[in-house]
Amino acid sequence: MIPHNGEKTRYSDHLRDSTPQADLVFMRDDVRNATIVMSDGGLPGLVASALVPGTLWLLPSTGTRRRAAAQAQAESLGIPIIEATPRHQPDEDRASFADNLRAAARAALERDTRRVVLPNHAGDDADAMYAVDSAVAEVLQGLIAEDDRAEIEFLTPLLDLTVHQVAELAADLNITPELCWWTPRFENLCDRADPDEERWLWEGALASVQRRNGVSPAALQPLKGP
Repeated sequence: MIPHNGEKTRYSDHLRDSTPQADLVFMRDDVRNATIVMSDGGLPGLVASALVPGTLWLLPSTGTRRRAAAQAQAESLGIPIIEATPRHQPDEDRASFADNLRAAARAALERDTRRVVLPNHAGDDADAMYAVDSAVAEVLQGLIAEDDRAEIEFLTPLLDLTVHQVAELAADLNITPELCWWTPRFENLCDRADPDEERWLWEGALASVQRRNGVSPAALQPLKGP
C-alpha cells in the first residue's frame, strides 16, 4: 500500500484487545481542531465524527434522506456541517472517490484546515485499501502540483476495520443507529438511489454486537423521529 498519514489512526489492534478507549482519547486530543470529516449520513461517517470532532463535510450529490441524517448527526454531536461541489467533468453522472477527496481537501484549505477524515472501512480487503491509498496519493500529488505550499493530512481511522468491528466501535462509543439515513426516522425522505443492502448490512452487524453484549435484538429498533 502507498503509505500516507492516515495509517497511524487505524484501530483494529485496539479493538481486538477490547481496549480502544485510551487511543481514542489520544486521537481526540491530537486532531480535535481544524478537521473536516467526510460523511454521507451513514454509520461510518457518524462513528468517524464521534472519534474525530470537527466539521462534518457532506458528500456532494447526497440525496435528501442522507442529507437530513447528516444534519441530524451534526446537530447531535454539536459540530458544524458544510457541503461542497466536486470538480469533475460535466459529462460524468457521479463524482469519483478522488473527486470527492479533492473537493473535501479544497474545502479544508479554504477554511485554513489541514486535516480531512475519511470514514472508509475495508477490513482485510487489500484491494479496497489500495484503492483508498491510491486515491489519497493522487489527490495529494495534484494539490502539491497546484500549490507546493498546500498541506493536507488525510486520516483513515476506520480503514482496516471490518463491518463488525465498526459496529463494535459504535457500541463502545454509545452510538445508536437512530441518526443514520436508513432508520425509520428518515423513511419519509426516501431517495431512489438509497440501497436497502446498506441498511441490512449495518442492522445485522449492530444486532450481532448487541447480542454478544447480552442486549435483546428487539432493543435495537431505531426510534422514529418527531
